[in-house]
Amino acid sequence: MTSDAAAWTHYTLPNGLRVLLRDVPAAPAATVWVWYGVGSKHEGPGITGASHWVEHMLFKGTQTLKKGDVFRLVSEVGGYNNGFTSHDYTTYYETLPPEHLEIGLRIESDRMVNALFDPEETSSERTVIISEREGAENNPQYLLDEELRASAFRAHPYRWSVLGWKGDLQGMTREDLYGHYLRYYAPNNATLVVAGRLGDGIQEKVERYFGGIDRVGAVPTVRTVEPPQLGERRVLVSRPGPTAYLSVAYHAPDAHHPDFPALALLDALLSGAQAISFSSGGWMGRSARLHRSLVREQQVAASATSGFYPSPEPNLFNFSLTVRDGVKLEAAERALLQEIDRLRQDLATQEELLKAQIQMKAQVSFGRDGVTSLAYATGYSSILGDWQYLSDLPERLATVTAEDVRRVAQTYLVRENRSIGWFEPTPAAPGIAAEASSRVLAAAGAPGPAAAAVPGLVTPFAGPVVACATGAPVAAGTQIHRGVLDNGITFLVQQRTESPTVVVRGSLRAGSARESEEEAGLASLTARLLMMGTESRSADELADGVESLGSSMGFSAGAEQVYFATKGITDCLDSLVSTLADCLRRPTFPELELERLRGEVLTEIQERDDSTRSAADRLFRDHLYPEGHPYRRDRLGRTETVAALRSEDARRFYGTYYSPEGMILTFAGNVSPEAARELLERHFGGWRAAGGAGPLSVSPVVPPRGVVREQFEMPHKSQCDLVLGLPALERKDPDYYSLDFANLVLGQLGLYGRLGRSVRDEKGMAYYCHSNLYAGLWGGHWAVSAGVSPANVDRAVEAILEELRRIVEQPISEEELSQGRGSQLGSIPLRLETADGLAGYLHDIEYYDLGLDYLEQRMRIAREMTAEKALAAARKYLSTDRYVLAVAGPVG
Repeated sequence: MTSDAAAWTHYTLPNGLRVLLRDVPAAPAATVWVWYGVGSKHEGPGITGASHWVEHMLFKGTQTLKKGDVFRLVSEVGGYNNGFTSHDYTTYYETLPPEHLEIGLRIESDRMVNALFDPEETSSERTVIISEREGAENNPQYLLDEELRASAFRAHPYRWSVLGWKGDLQGMTREDLYGHYLRYYAPNNATLVVAGRLGDGIQEKVERYFGGIDRVGAVPTVRTVEPPQLGERRVLVSRPGPTAYLSVAYHAPDAHHPDFPALALLDALLSGAQAISFSSGGWMGRSARLHRSLVREQQVAASATSGFYPSPEPNLFNFSLTVRDGVKLEAAERALLQEIDRLRQDLATQEELLKAQIQMKAQVSFGRDGVTSLAYATGYSSILGDWQYLSDLPERLATVTAEDVRRVAQTYLVRENRSIGWFEPTPAAPGIAAEASSRVLAAAGAPGPAAAAVPGLVTPFAGPVVACATGAPVAAGTQIHRGVLDNGITFLVQQRTESPTVVVRGSLRAGSARESEEEAGLASLTARLLMMGTESRSADELADGVESLGSSMGFSAGAEQVYFATKGITDCLDSLVSTLADCLRRPTFPELELERLRGEVLTEIQERDDSTRSAADRLFRDHLYPEGHPYRRDRLGRTETVAALRSEDARRFYGTYYSPEGMILTFAGNVSPEAARELLERHFGGWRAAGGAGPLSVSPVVPPRGVVREQFEMPHKSQCDLVLGLPALERKDPDYYSLDFANLVLGQLGLYGRLGRSVRDEKGMAYYCHSNLYAGLWGGHWAVSAGVSPANVDRAVEAILEELRRIVEQPISEEELSQGRGSQLGSIPLRLETADGLAGYLHDIEYYDLGLDYLEQRMRIAREMTAEKALAAARKYLSTDRYVLAVAGPVG
């Protein structure tokens, strides 16, 4: 038994329910998971997609919980919850403030046996399920992978799509679904995982909620064994699309096969160790073989990855390439197969093997960051038949040799064992030009100048940092430390000693707002080039240096800022901060690296332009924000602007805007404020850049004078995406909290608030429908987003407007006010569950100058919120007769 296993209490109830409990007294949360041994592999012809549909139905009401209660109960105390289905399992979870843990136990015990499957609800959910399926069909890679899996498996039910075939979804009955539920939802086919700050009497609570549930008879199992493949199989998918895709799949053994560890290391060697839980170490594939060979050196792919995950039955070892613009599929396939042949012929180096082992060990450690991730990893392991599986995996990997890796490559990665899939794009009918399909309804006129917000100013992290000033505690027994270096760098530190993980996040004022329209994409390109070579290290040396430590690092640009982050184990922190400083202080912007990166970006732009969600968002911003506004511009740029950029442009942009003045760095995890300051003084203290971004004047945005509607036709897609919204406010506006609360009730509380209840749940017209408030330094916007069948667009828009009218005409109810307050009060601490979340919180409070006591301030604001404040904000900023509506997809 590992030391980690010793921290768990595990036993089985008389009814067969397997129970795993772990008390984490310092955790700000508790989480409840139930894992059922049922997934798409337990289906058959005519009922494919049944497991996923049943998962949806367990949110639709029981004998004691009416429809909507599951999300309401969790949301009103600030928790979050969901459910998802795979080939092997279906699982549900609730992460809650610890004092509300019993809500999760109550929900899960109740729906284990009491789900109603009301006929009307079942019928309504059919539309939602089909909408989800159609949304997936919009993605060419989904279609290719679905076809490839159906070809690779001829007998085993791993061939079924988790979403199911559309014909089965159209024909399945309520009795089919309810029968599936009765067969598989039972304590003797389930594992309960509870982790976090559990308090006293947790075993008695488990017994009280679950002990009285009857077991069922023998649960059906899958007996089919896939016969050996006798030759290469090929699949070709042809339809309009942004670029070509290549997928290759080899049959491979299950998680408990003796060859699994060697194959898992082979996967890590090819494309970096994969994340194993909700909280991961990020992408570790920049120094791996596939990216280095196919993306960087041969430049046949914009991305190249492998994927091999533990499963209870033999599954597939997958390869996936996004083929670079202008490269033939034949050439990409040839290059990939040559790389695979190298593995079969030559031994991996000891350095490669050691790096892969370190990365896998690190991902297991990162997968325990936060009790939600911890419970996920343990529950997933239980599906594999051994709840300690992922915890013990590093020990199994440590014994793998280079000879083992070559042997499994020679055994499994062979021609007769593989299936190859091509997605070959065909020309698409052009979308309708903006001017042709744009309509201004009501008063004439288009959007005016703007006070804006970033289209997704969901900054991955937020806030400057430095030691010296001390704020209020964020987690039990700890405090925020803030300091400022002499050169203007601000840093914040929150130490947590319970985990070896540490996250460093930061930003500086060099976002796309600083570029001109003619050089759109320059800020993003400059940021991504920071890791492509410094005065002392090449791009390969930088990537290898970070990833050999089992760490990740990345740079990206938003509208306002350049963001960067690194995550690793505390022992590696000195090296990681040194590398961050090297990239930020001494980049060289080699022309060769820019050319390599340019091809990747141009392919990404093609993929973006083929996405209905991206197209709808782009049309929305084009009409909401005036020409030249920073929140209107897409960070990737346009094909013609990116094609014209040169390395001297990146050097100029860097020299003008990259400076320590105003830079923010945050540390979250096992690092002391003193250690963080010493690291920053040593690696950043001497930075005295001449450049630096000064204040930026941004004109305010005014709402359109009427209703502006645009449809961008994409006839090759299955589903439409729409965005409806209007300008809002900046993050520091005093009205922010009141409008945010109104938006919570309208489009987020529970399952998408009033909008989700109306458009999704009651009318069944969309897989998703929610609203968001985007607020940045220079303004923002409020918008509803929805994925809708083409035939339902107008009905969905009217339903959205109906809810919008209500929120601006009537005060929210006392019940909604209470639920909203509870949601905000409970959710604020839960955001700090992981090192990633904590680092983001620290960045936010510095970036928006919210104060070190922001946690207490935010709680006070939530407690003092009133229906009158929310109504006043809604009336001030929202409107049903002046908005922009953008729709992208096929015409219904």
